[in-house]
Amino acid sequence: MGILERFWLVILIAAPLAAIVAEPAPIAKDDCPDRCGNVSIPYPFGTREGCSYNEDFLISCNDTSSPPLAFLAKSNISVTNITLEGRTHITQFIAKDCYNAFGVRINNNYAWLNLDLDGSYTISETRNKFVAIGCDTVAFARGFQGNKTYTTGCITQCSRTDYVASDKCSGIGCCQTSIPTRTNYIEVAVTSYYSHTGVWNFSPCSYGFIVEESKFNFSSNLLLDLRNVSRVPMVLDWSIREKNHTCKTEKANACQRNSECVPIDDDGYRCKCLKGFEGNPYLDGGCQDIDECVDPNLNDCKGMATCINTEGSHTCLCPKGYDLVNGTEQGCVANNRHNWNLILVPAGKYTYFNPLPSSHI
Repeated sequence: MGILERFWLVILIAAPLAAIVAEPAPIAKDDCPDRCGNVSIPYPFGTREGCSYNEDFLISCNDTSSPPLAFLAKSNISVTNITLEGRTHITQFIAKDCYNAFGVRINNNYAWLNLDLDGSYTISETRNKFVAIGCDTVAFARGFQGNKTYTTGCITQCSRTDYVASDKCSGIGCCQTSIPTRTNYIEVAVTSYYSHTGVWNFSPCSYGFIVEESKFNFSSNLLLDLRNVSRVPMVLDWSIREKNHTCKTEKANACQRNSECVPIDDDGYRCKCLKGFEGNPYLDGGCQDIDECVDPNLNDCKGMATCINTEGSHTCLCPKGYDLVNGTEQGCVANNRHNWNLILVPAGKYTYFNPLPSSHI
């Protein structure tokens, strides 16, 4: 077989391989649903027995709604998103204290959240804020950190709307404060000093809530508009907690091949794919090799250098007669140790070279 025949044989063999599209990596266990309505359900979460790592990660899927709604561990905590980086996005009720024009209370309710799930969930102190809104408002948040309790709060008073900043929570009409770390139970209550008399026409209610900071933008319109809002977005942190199984004591049960254990305080952990891999570290075979060669931004092979994918990494190869020079745009630089083996064919055909490439790393 001549050189050109061998060349076309390689092309014919490679063509169908290039047409193969990789299947999406699974996120759930075999034969387990990976969605509930608009919410993806990645393992260690699951929607039925045998599909979640344990009961703490069970998601109840209400199929009677359209679209179906996801709830955390047989509770009324509505789940909107789950990430393998340890975030569970939920919605949570707003505490309200409202009055009519005569200063008579017409509505008062408090909001609470109980995450009594063996410590697997806490309210994220880095992604949430405690917020109070109103012009005659006192808001309290009482929380638990294990066996310890704390109380924090916010007070905001204003007599006119033009005192209220229209686009930021500045302390007048809206104030906010941080959430202590590892809070697993919280109650929010609101009240007023003067029953909103004198401010009722533009601020008839007091509001208090914990909200995902990146999704909260204050506007003076909220002094009225929050009357029609019952829930706001909030973020929970989750981790796996097993007696005698931590990153420090022994390999965590949940972490699979090509993954590593990431400690979360002294008792919990999460799993993470090793560098060069991506996917679900809680599934066997879930961390799959990243092909750095398909994206120039993922490899450092420049110029004539050819990218060769390896498990968890990649390497750059230069043609015979060239050396690899890292960190340059040329990538490969000619040397004087080898000569090219060129076969010239008539114009309009092909120019083919057939040296075996040598690795210069």
